[in-house]
Amino acid sequence: MIGFIIQKLKLTIKGIKQRISKKETPPYDSPPGGIGTNNLLIPVLRLLSNNSVGDVIGGNITTTTNYFKVIYGWDNSSEVFSGSFTKVVPQNGSYVTIVISTDSIGTPSGNITNVNISNYNYNSVQTKNWYDSDLSWGLNCLNNTTITNLALNDSQLSSINITGCINLNYLDLRNNELTSIDVSSLNNLTYLDVLNNSLSDLTNDEILSQLDNNGLLNGSFYTSTGRTSSSDVSYNNLINKGWGISI
Repeated sequence: MIGFIIQKLKLTIKGIKQRISKKETPPYDSPPGGIGTNNLLIPVLRLLSNNSVGDVIGGNITTTTNYFKVIYGWDNSSEVFSGSFTKVVPQNGSYVTIVISTDSIGTPSGNITNVNISNYNYNSVQTKNWYDSDLSWGLNCLNNTTITNLALNDSQLSSINITGCINLNYLDLRNNELTSIDVSSLNNLTYLDVLNNSLSDLTNDEILSQLDNNGLLNGSFYTSTGRTSSSDVSYNNLINKGWGISI
């Protein structure tokens, strides 16, 4: 029993260290210009990218108001859109593009309900709720081969399509509303946290099998809904490969 407790503590400490080391520094300590104060009911989407002059960023964004504001990282200028947006990057650099739900004149209002960035070259996607929202949303990153990092914890995410995101290696989805997830094409995934979702033990079996088949060493997998005995082989193989698993 003591040995089991020590092992669980080691896994917990390892997970905390990895989350800290992987966490990217937000560009703002408080909401950026045009968003307002911390009392607003506004979920914020952060799209990170490494760009050259002439690159195009964009996305299809659905909100409850039909409008959203985009704040550009190179100069903090902003524009209001409905449905979708595109923007030609004016200078080289790494930028954070902020997306928030607004009314037609750009006043923060409503919530983001769906995001599709399948055709745009973002390296990382993060969410930040300045004030908790009760509305779930979905993210579509289908076949986006530039994304390596998705930090979407605590954001009422109810669906996600990451099929074909072959370079994704870090995926934090803890404390959301997911009932299913397909990681079958994520051959470079070494960190996956789905704690406190509604995934079945059979889904966890499938995840363990895929992670084992990928053959990668020293990764981490965190879930809270158990597994079945059919995943014993995959589970033991991953442990022998140096993976930390809390299940």
